[in-house]
Amino acid sequence: MKNYASLLLLAGVVGVLSILFRLNRTADPLVAGLTSLLSPAASIVLPSSPLFANLTRRCVGAYNPEIAAVVRVGAEADVPLIISYAKQNGRTLFVGSSRHGWGASLNDVRDAIMVDITPLSAVVIDSAANTVTVGGGVTIGRVVEALHAAGKETSAGGCDCVGFLGPTLGGGHGRLQGRYGLMADNLVSVRLATASSEIVTVSNTSHAELFWGLRGAGHNFGIVTEAVYRIHDQPNGGIDFSADITYEPEHLEDIFAALNAFSLEQPVDTTVFAMFVPRPGIQPFIALSFISSSPATALETLNRAFGHLPHTSRTESLIPADHTNRLGAFGVGTVSCTNTVRKNAYGVSLTHYHIPTVRGVFTLFAVFIAQNPEAHESVVVFESYPVQAVMAVPEADTAYPHREEKHLILLLAVYPRAELDGLVAQWLGSASGILHTESGFEKPAVYLNYAHGGEGLGASYGYEEWRMEKLKGLKRRWDPEGVFNAFHPIPSV
Repeated sequence: MKNYASLLLLAGVVGVLSILFRLNRTADPLVAGLTSLLSPAASIVLPSSPLFANLTRRCVGAYNPEIAAVVRVGAEADVPLIISYAKQNGRTLFVGSSRHGWGASLNDVRDAIMVDITPLSAVVIDSAANTVTVGGGVTIGRVVEALHAAGKETSAGGCDCVGFLGPTLGGGHGRLQGRYGLMADNLVSVRLATASSEIVTVSNTSHAELFWGLRGAGHNFGIVTEAVYRIHDQPNGGIDFSADITYEPEHLEDIFAALNAFSLEQPVDTTVFAMFVPRPGIQPFIALSFISSSPATALETLNRAFGHLPHTSRTESLIPADHTNRLGAFGVGTVSCTNTVRKNAYGVSLTHYHIPTVRGVFTLFAVFIAQNPEAHESVVVFESYPVQAVMAVPEADTAYPHREEKHLILLLAVYPRAELDGLVAQWLGSASGILHTESGFEKPAVYLNYAHGGEGLGASYGYEEWRMEKLKGLKRRWDPEGVFNAFHPIPSV
């Protein structure tokens, strides 16, 4: 009898917890009507839940949309239902995956229902067709790992924890772009949940104009639930050569002169990053990372381009390609995978390094760190990717506007307190401003996924009148009410 009574008590507790869980899902009027519409695997998370903070915390904390509820989808069919519900109830809609995107427009999002698509994370490889089909919420690391195991690869970004689709929709730079083009250039088709609560297949043969817009401005037109990419046989057994080298700052001019010379004949398989890295009490040092997917010739290429520069340290290693994002480039790719500290970031696109300007950025950075030692994890990254396959695609073929860029600059501030926001923004604005003046472009240019929003639409989407009119027309056609206006929105008029 005692055991029976205990079982009854346990059943009662479970029943109460079940009721409380259901109340948590339905008590908020924003989502009360949505619960019965969703698939069994879907869930609704409110601010009262201990899960809420982790599901809404962003990598770059200076840009924070206001989220009223998180709806974690259980199936693709949930996505158009959530869109429809939000529109019918006058609610702002916000799309969340790995939550790495940044930009001032995110701060305009208020009282939103966040659609969490991370459960849509399947990876299906068709080796015979040389394609991979991925869910809209899958991460770069998961795709790269799966492809590596199959002896395949495709263009991908440099941070494993970032979503695969987010970078793609803004263009998608990465180490393999010299061979295969941007991530967007490898896109074959997508399944897109639109503002009209439909799911449509978009490709070069189905809604071709929309497919043009998705490749460079895709965040504006819907939610990608699934995408198909071209994949390629992995060369050299899937092994990368990596060298990490450090220098004292007095060699800056020689380092960037060497980088300019290298970019004129940069091999299709080689990426070089230079970084300004703080250190306690003295000026930052300069780090250079050299990564090649042709290990047999990489050392000779490295020594020919940079071997004459006096260095303070140098390490070389062979890395499985699915580990390169984590182990190469001094591990800088993992910085974006921490969201427990505050960050802000600006970007700039260049056609060449104007060396006096680079020295000016170094001076600004050194002063900023000296005056704000709490920001000692901040870094300036100069990304020099191979561009052969990128430039082989005509600029009019996709919405991505800056195929002539050779270098991306990421100014990343990492700091502990929101009270430093103003000083951080001042440094970021000053440094990006002088870089834009000598960028090689007539007007400011920035990779969309590195933009903070103050540069103007043309800087991210292109200044040509035909290009902007085409994007506005697509916005009028596919999102006339601005349902998908959270991330660097294109106006419809």
